[in-house]
Amino acid sequence: MSAARLIGPLILLSLASCAQHYRGSVVDRHGNPVPYARVEGHGMHHAFPLGEGLFVHSTVADATGHFDLVSEDWPSEIVAASPDSRHTGQILLSVAQPPYVITIR
Repeated sequence: MSAARLIGPLILLSLASCAQHYRGSVVDRHGNPVPYARVEGHGMHHAFPLGEGLFVHSTVADATGHFDLVSEDWPSEIVAASPDSRHTGQILLSVAQPPYVITIR
């Protein structure tokens, strides 16, 4: 097999294993930070060797409502929930710009 035929799959495999950081904050409808909100990135795997399938990566915001979600996959949305899970909000990564601000209602 030629070197050129090996390079493409190796590049795709290396890109698939690069962790991305999605940083931002969680606020309530008045713009106040929501400490310790649960933050989840949702999406679909579309890369070899994992195949296609759902994934969820999660983290918890700090005391000031800031989060750093780390994912080797590319989420399509980030969802946040208040610590008591009574209030939620989401952003679509196709339209949102970093740093991400998620307003929970």
